[in-house]
Amino acid sequence: MMNLHVIHGQKLAEMPLVATIFKYRGQGMCRVLLHELTRMLSKWQVQRLVLPSVSDQLEFWQCVFGFSKMSTVEKLEILGFPLLVFRGTTICQKILSNTMFGMEIEEVSQEPSRFNPKDYLKI
Repeated sequence: MMNLHVIHGQKLAEMPLVATIFKYRGQGMCRVLLHELTRMLSKWQVQRLVLPSVSDQLEFWQCVFGFSKMSTVEKLEILGFPLLVFRGTTICQKILSNTMFGMEIEEVSQEPSRFNPKDYLKI
């Protein structure tokens, strides 16, 4: 699994690149990565996670991970940030919440992760 992410303060974080080695595809690696990344970003009170998506993967990001296409107004809100964007991609976002996982951020920061990789991997 290869991932690159950049945090731009509490306004947003970007994940312009994510890839899984072919032999590990379909095993939930991306789900594990996104779960932990969104958990940590929420803990740090980052408002949204953005990523560029090629058209044939857009439905995947929307249906599997809850991302949505950014509107023109939303794109204008992040115009000043130095994002890595590729020609022919659609910018997607996932709005992060301080209570994403049914607990307040203070609770998350004081407790070890309740994350179990076996819940996400096909074994």
